[in-house]
Parts: sequence; C-alpha cells; structure tokens
Amino acid sequence: LVDESQLDPYNSSHLRRIMVSRFDPIPKDLCNLTRVPYFPPATAALEDEILASYEFPRILSHFSLEICAPGKNHSYPVTGGYNEFPIVLYSPGLNTTRLFGSSIAQQIASYGFTTITIDHPYDVDVVEFPNGDVILGGRVITPTATNSSTASVEHALEIRAQDVSFVLDTLGMSDEQGAMMFGHSFGGAATATSMLRDKRIRAGVSLDGGMFGPVLNTSLGSAEAHQNDGHNTTSDGTWGQFWSALEASPYVDYAKVMSINGSSHDSYWDLAVVADTAGL
Repeated sequence: LVDESQLDPYNSSHLRRIMVSRFDPIPKDLCNLTRVPYFPPATAALEDEILASYEFPRILSHFSLEICAPGKNHSYPVTGGYNEFPIVLYSPGLNTTRLFGSSIAQQIASYGFTTITIDHPYDVDVVEFPNGDVILGGRVITPTATNSSTASVEHALEIRAQDVSFVLDTLGMSDEQGAMMFGHSFGGAATATSMLRDKRIRAGVSLDGGMFGPVLNTSLGSAEAHQNDGHNTTSDGTWGQFWSALEASPYVDYAKVMSINGSSHDSYWDLAVVADTAGL
C-alpha cells in the first residue's frame, strides 16, 4: 500500500509505503487448500541470520503457510475494502516482521474476523516488496542504561499509528465503523498509541509490551486488555502508569491484565509454532 499523501518519515526520497497481509474467513465448502512460502527469500535469509545468533537453525526458507484459496467460480471473500467481517489489525514487535504473526492472524480469521498484519518499514527487521525492493530496519533507538531517552521510540509509535490510520482509510472505514487492534511487544505499545490517535480503533490488546509516550498520561476512549509474561502493573513501571490512566478514565468500558502460566515473551508470536513444527 502506498500512502500518496506523505513522504516516508524515515526517508524523504520516496512516498510512505507499507506491506500488509490480509486473512479473510472462508467457508469450508469454498476452501481449496494451497501452500505459499512462509517468508519471501530476502526476509527468510535475514531472519535466519538473526536467529542463528541464538543458535536457532537456518530453516525459515523451508517453511510454507497453508491457506484457503477460493475456488475459480467463486468471488468470496470480498476483496479490496471494508466488508461484512469485523476488522482486526496486528502490529509486530520491534525488529521482527509481520510475517511472524501469520499463524495467530489465521486463527483469529477462522473465528470470523478479517485480520490484517502490518509491516512498518525502517522499524521492523525487513520489509520485502513485490517489485523486489527490500527495506531494512534498525532506525528506532531504544532506551539504554546510558541513554534513557524515549524520543526515538515515541516517534516510531506515532509513525506506526499513522500507518494504522492509513490502512483503515484504505479499507474505507468511516468514523462510525470500528476495528480492533492487537500487537506483540512494541506492537502492543503501537496498539495503545493507535487507539489514542484514531477513535476507529475501539478495542486493543497488548501482548507483553511496555508502554511509551502520551498514553502513559492520557485516558483512552476504548477497551484495553493486556496479556503478559514479565510485564505487569507491578514489575513494569510503564504498565503501572498506563493502568492508572486507564482506571481514571471515564471512557474505558473494560480493562484487564491477564497472565498465562508457563508463557514467555516469545509465546505471543510465531517463533514457538515454528520451533514446535521443526521439532526443536
């Protein structure tokens, strides 16, 4: 998707463009099982290189994703814009890729939701476009012990929120219509920021993500839920501050923190599924 209204905030030599994956519900009788590559070549190679530093085998190029394709004589599902299915958006963790959210996106779609995963160029590890262009990430500077500034991550969150609004605009979603959003790690923070900036996001879920920026002190007008491993309202100060803002808000109908026993930070993206499938 190309946003004709703005230059890329990270690279003013071209328009902002993003990659998305869309998963629509398909009735079983219209489903023709087919397989597509789990990752395109450059993405698989880079993610293999990154995971190899954690002693993970270089196997991503061998994986495929099983999907339902409609039959030749059917136009289902609706393609293009907003349709009858509720919309769910997904934002990945920092320095990962939307493609590591494909399994959970498929599962959500199977319950009757159009699920769209979003890559944010120059922020996520790599974005590979159909014309062969490859944009690497690494532009977001996270706070460290020697540099506690959150300016870079707050800037990145605002850009992610702009991407989310652009996707909703592309779908033709009006202010009267609503969507839900969730994200893993930094994508959880992006979910909160997107809810703050675009009231079409009516509900959000943060999967073990810390919070940054204005959401720490501003009441959201939507429902918010958190699932966590190490992040919670007592162990993570950003969660505690964000939670206090939610509790003080007259606009939040529902807010909940949930912990899953035996889970870890990496339980909320596809890496665990890949490892299990490979027998690791």
